[in-house]
Amino acid sequence: MKIERLHGTTKQTAIQKIDQFLDDLMKRRFEEVEISNPRKEWNGNVMEFSFHVSKGMKYTNIRGNVTVTETSVRLEAKMGIIARQFVSEDLISKTINEQFEKLFFLNG
Repeated sequence: MKIERLHGTTKQTAIQKIDQFLDDLMKRRFEEVEISNPRKEWNGNVMEFSFHVSKGMKYTNIRGNVTVTETSVRLEAKMGIIARQFVSEDLISKTINEQFEKLFFLNG
C-alpha cells in the first residue's frame, strides 16, 4: 500500500506530527484487533515502523516506512494476507487519508 499526501507545513513539523500520531496509535485500544510489539525508528526524514496485529488466534506483522519531504508525506506499508482478512486495504487507505487530513489540515 502506498499513500502520498501534501502536508502544508514544514518538514520538521510534519515529522513531529507523524511521530506523535504513531505513538498515540500504538497506545490505542481497538475492539476487535490488538496491536503489539510496536517499533519505529527515524533515520533523518524516514521512519521505519512495524507492529503485530492480532485478532483471536490469527496474527500478522505490518511493516513499512514514512518519508517526509519539504512538501509531502509518503507512507509505504506491507500487509500480509491475514491482515487483509482483518480489514480491507481500501478501508485502511481511506482511514489513513482521513487521519492525514485531520493531522495536517483540520488541526493546523
